[in-house]
Amino acid sequence: VKGDTVLIAYDGSLQAARALHMYLLLGLAKDKRVHILSIASKQKEADDLAGRAHRMCESHGVKVTSEGVASTKPPEDIIQQKSDEVNAVMVVMGAFGHHGLRELFFGSCTEQMMKISQAPLFIHH
Repeated sequence: VKGDTVLIAYDGSLQAARALHMYLLLGLAKDKRVHILSIASKQKEADDLAGRAHRMCESHGVKVTSEGVASTKPPEDIIQQKSDEVNAVMVVMGAFGHHGLRELFFGSCTEQMMKISQAPLFIHH
């Protein structure tokens, strides 16, 4: 049984910021627990990214928890693991990529999450 937690995967990209803004502006965080997950190769960078998203949520009156994870593993593996851990009812993320038109809309992390996520994805570009 799913809980009431929404996982926001935030990497600091324009697309991730847009996804978070859209999620917040639509009021979808109402009555939900929101957990921010930011992944970077260095802990300070991951914490800084998580802090930015955390403050954005708080500015919209959303109660939020956040964490930064230092890792070089594929981000989709970490996102899926955290989604399972928090029993997420939704994962919010930006669609991004750097290699051609197909990757513009479905970056490799986004594409992998579409394949493996057990929770619905809220994707915005």
